[in-house]
Amino acid sequence: MAEAAAMRLGRDKTSIPVPEVFDAYMDEGTGNGCIVMQYIDGRPLDQVWGSYSKTQKESILAQLRRYLDDSSAKNPTAYGPFESEAAFHEGFVRALRERGQNSWTEMVVRFIGALPRHRIVLTHNDLAPRNILVRDAKVIATVEASILKVGSTSRLTTGLIGSQPGLRREF
Repeated sequence: MAEAAAMRLGRDKTSIPVPEVFDAYMDEGTGNGCIVMQYIDGRPLDQVWGSYSKTQKESILAQLRRYLDDSSAKNPTAYGPFESEAAFHEGFVRALRERGQNSWTEMVVRFIGALPRHRIVLTHNDLAPRNILVRDAKVIATVEASILKVGSTSRLTTGLIGSQPGLRREF
């Protein structure tokens, strides 16, 4: 289950507050994925943003900035996080080849070698107020971790934040 794996990766390899995943499975009756995770006693930021003072809002933005800036590893492994894009590509190729070497794998390896170079970071692709849990003006968790992705920037822009007044700016 990709979302559970992404949540574990985010929790284990970054300082981003992500609920602990206890179990993940496919419900045989419905075919739906189920994740059993830590309960976080907080409110979605979009529900409480308007009740916070300017100072509290600035504090929340500063916390989010730190989480985005700190996408580095706490405990690196052979499969990441990686110090460089070249190391990321090497790890990806290694994982592909461990699953079996064939013409498809080698085609993907050649494709990876031809990719343009850029900075690699781990980022939350839907970091919107509805996916940020807060309590007492403190960010206590991010949710919707299935969209944690490897991207080319850690910069948070208006498009990622959404349309909450006061959050519509890069930071």
